[in-house]
Amino acid sequence: MTEITFDLNIAKTPGYSHLCQSMQVRAQRYIQRTDQQRSAAAYTLLSKALRHLNINQSDFGITTNKSGKPYLTDYPNIHFSLSHSGSVAACVVSDKEVGIDIEDSKSFDATDLEEMAKLTMNEKEQHIIAQSTNPAQAFLLLWTRKEAILKLTGEGLRNNIQDVLTKENKIVIHSNIIGNRYIYSTAQYE
Repeated sequence: MTEITFDLNIAKTPGYSHLCQSMQVRAQRYIQRTDQQRSAAAYTLLSKALRHLNINQSDFGITTNKSGKPYLTDYPNIHFSLSHSGSVAACVVSDKEVGIDIEDSKSFDATDLEEMAKLTMNEKEQHIIAQSTNPAQAFLLLWTRKEAILKLTGEGLRNNIQDVLTKENKIVIHSNIIGNRYIYSTAQYE
């Protein structure tokens, strides 16, 4: 069981007062109001997905493991990952460990794309981006794959992000583009 949900217009998310206490705390940890709103939209998607699974608690009890990856305290067999970017939020819930990343290409500043690629992509990936008819989209596709893997593993962003996709591992990645604007990837172990 894997369920992915999206909110393509998070400006309409009604704040975070409707969320359980642990979700409110996590959404409020951001300094910027827009980041709080994006986080609240992602947690709203999670809350709805959990209720769809007939998990109706007043507080879902979200905590983090030693590497900082969030999990449901009372439901160790239900895994989730959240992402938000620009005007979009995404949530994936699964019975297996999972990671998701989504990027809103309209909010992506490609001014320094070549420099960003040098810092975050290996030579093969840089070549793919340079040869693409849409370099920004190619970059974001590779980026979402990397970040989905890092969210799956719990590693988070790290110094050597260039080798994330070249590691020998048993991870399945699914990527998609919604409306030629939103690019997302999910990652799960085989």
